[in-house]
Amino acid sequence: MQLKLRFSLFWAQLTKETIMSEVIGFFGGAFSPLHAGHIRMVFEVLEKRYVSKVVMVPASDAYQKPNLLPASERLSNLSSIFKWMSSVEVSTLDTSKSHFPHPLATAQELVDKFSCLHEELIWIMGGDRLDWIANNDDLKKMTLRYKFIIFERLSFSESHLRGYSKVKEVEDRLIFLPAIPFQDTKN
Repeated sequence: MQLKLRFSLFWAQLTKETIMSEVIGFFGGAFSPLHAGHIRMVFEVLEKRYVSKVVMVPASDAYQKPNLLPASERLSNLSSIFKWMSSVEVSTLDTSKSHFPHPLATAQELVDKFSCLHEELIWIMGGDRLDWIANNDDLKKMTLRYKFIIFERLSFSESHLRGYSKVKEVEDRLIFLPAIPFQDTKN
């Protein structure tokens, strides 16, 4: 009986490890323009094996950003940069919409698309986005479902971001990485 129990526990662990082996990084953003910082962030999370795949999800044309390049151009730029990398997928999930979807809705669509668990989807973002999320009510909801990889920015250091009371409540769900040189000039 004890041997059977051990085998069952071993099999459960093996199955769990196999299922958890593909962790998808969700990297949403305007990517307008796509810059070296975005590209280096993708390489960094793949190289350090935080994720096995990165799905780039450019925002819809309804996103309110000054001088937003058309979705077709942003998709083309992303596709041409990452076309040779099988571990990177450029998604039209949001660009195909006429409205700007809530990030949680997009994340749920990715979970459904890849038939994965919430724990197998990790958000990738710059510290400026965490700053934005921490200033509204979404952070708690989002971190209950997902983990985050946060890249520091010059004006959004880890110590600055950890200073938010909302971030302190969920910091076990956040992985902070150093700033990537060559990010856009709005650091």
